[in-house]
Amino acid sequence: MIQKNKHYDIFKGTSQRDRYKEEILPSSVQIDGRSLADLLQFVSQYATLIKFYGVNNSEPENWSSFFQKDNLILLISISNYNISTQDDYVQEQLNKAHDTKDQRLRIRILNQLISPILTMGESLDYIRKSVQRDALTSDLIFDIGNAIQGELRYDLIKLYNYKETLLWNKEVEDRFSNLKKHWGGDEITSLDNGDVTTISNSELEEIKSIFQSFFFTIYHIIEKAKVLLENLMLDMKNNKPHIALYLSFLKLFKYAQDIQNELPKKHLDFYYREVLRQKERNIQPDEVLVNIELANGVENYYLNKNTSLDAGPNSNGNNLSYNTSLSVSLTNTKILKIKTLFNSLDNRNHQKPNSKFVTGMYSGELTRGKKGAFYLDNMSAFGEEQVLKSKNERSLKESEVGFLISSPILNLATGRREVKFELEFEEESYNGMKKLLQEIGHKNKEPLDEIIYKAFYTGFQIQISQKKGIKTIKNYGFNFDDKNKSWVFDFKLGIEEEAFCNLDLDTFYSPRCKYPFITVKLKHECSLFLYSLIDELKLKNIKIKTHSEKLSDYVLYNNLGEVNPNKPFELFGTIPQKNNYFILGHEEAFSKSMNTFKLSFNWFSLPILTGGIESYFKEYKNPDLNSHEKEELFTHRYQLNSSILK
Repeated sequence: MIQKNKHYDIFKGTSQRDRYKEEILPSSVQIDGRSLADLLQFVSQYATLIKFYGVNNSEPENWSSFFQKDNLILLISISNYNISTQDDYVQEQLNKAHDTKDQRLRIRILNQLISPILTMGESLDYIRKSVQRDALTSDLIFDIGNAIQGELRYDLIKLYNYKETLLWNKEVEDRFSNLKKHWGGDEITSLDNGDVTTISNSELEEIKSIFQSFFFTIYHIIEKAKVLLENLMLDMKNNKPHIALYLSFLKLFKYAQDIQNELPKKHLDFYYREVLRQKERNIQPDEVLVNIELANGVENYYLNKNTSLDAGPNSNGNNLSYNTSLSVSLTNTKILKIKTLFNSLDNRNHQKPNSKFVTGMYSGELTRGKKGAFYLDNMSAFGEEQVLKSKNERSLKESEVGFLISSPILNLATGRREVKFELEFEEESYNGMKKLLQEIGHKNKEPLDEIIYKAFYTGFQIQISQKKGIKTIKNYGFNFDDKNKSWVFDFKLGIEEEAFCNLDLDTFYSPRCKYPFITVKLKHECSLFLYSLIDELKLKNIKIKTHSEKLSDYVLYNNLGEVNPNKPFELFGTIPQKNNYFILGHEEAFSKSMNTFKLSFNWFSLPILTGGIESYFKEYKNPDLNSHEKEELFTHRYQLNSSILK
């Protein structure tokens, strides 16, 4: 039996050459495209309709016996049997069935593959019965019988066990019955096929294996028939004269077929050249893409422009050479990953203002295997629509689309914290975005404010960096500032929440940022996917404002040294003097540019006398006056001079 080593390229159709359509060639439209095998079959069937009478006007007979059981005609028919198109069709359908998780579609596809398998079985059965056994054909008949009694008979029964799942008609049932009757398959016990409402991947592989058994058997018979035909043609003394004349006529008829089949090309040439007056372009140098791999031990090589590359002889025996079109530096660098990004344009989305509006984005990646090859693993190389698929069926995942803002001003460790960031856009792009929103509102008969609320208050996922990971902000504010042509986001962090700071070095996140950061990502599960709106915008400026209250982790100093802020203390010591100092330090607060800074004290053990502090200090002397003179002292006379130390 022939080895099952046919290779199917998983990247078929992804290159320009593979996407070339044979249907546009004039040769694809033939007036008479019948092959020699087709003509032999036609004449054999037509002969059954032609009657003739004997010399005594005996009962009429037909001419079918003229062609029956002649090995030469049968071997010609077998040798010209085109099985490759059937193989391509079945493999394509099997791939489609494997890629889909829709059981109804999978069963419908597999139903169409039963007939090609049965046709191959019927062809093998016909050959076995029709070929006359002699010294040349005995091995051929033996191979067919051995395959039928061995693997094929059992595969036929395995295929029959899918009857209830595939729900084929009576015609298919009759064809099965005939083959089982001829091959003796009725005594084989039926197999338990489990769930008859679905086809699993393992069952799909079993059907594929059954097809390959029939395919490779008939492929082997065709190849063997070609060798036998050559031997039979050399041994012309055993051929019948009327068969030889008949075959000569069919080969001469081929010349008439070729003349007829040239008419479509002549008609097309006349239309292009005479009617449309088109002219062929001048001859252009041939171009090829060259894959160059460095030899072992060579780390890099500089290939100069116009370097001649030997391409070997062409079909005419002439040597070909190609010159490189540019200089290139070659290294051992290899592609490790290929990434695919797919924009969904689902027209069923009622929010879409136009056909180009993106309703979702999906991505996937391919990783180079150990043998240096990329494997699709059911992923479409150029992406495919995912909307109607469940999460388990999807070959691509939802893309994380958005932007990241990183700045030292976002270092907010403690206290009640508020963050406000404003994205300012160029006026023309901002107005274009608002116009697109108005189109969405007009199409859905909703006011602009409602569209903005539904889309922008649910359309983003905001996250911030913390020491051990990423925190998602559950509630955020959003607003349009038409005056400044900007989007304004804001959110708050409670006093109990962890620090807004940079990630630890041992915490993985891409991209790695030097400072704390905010990420704003687009949500897929929302009323409106906002990518097309953001794509309209051109960023002009980013403004960040922060506000913190009740900070901790600060340090205090006065003339007496460091002060413990957790206990009551004398701000300027027990006996304050002019020019005494008090220092407050906070690394986070004083490393930023501040608009306002407010400091409040809770005074401990204030005087309870009538008049408060003024009455309490009434007898104190002003050190700037004569000590023998007294002066009334008031609160407004005591002042502090504040400054920021750098």
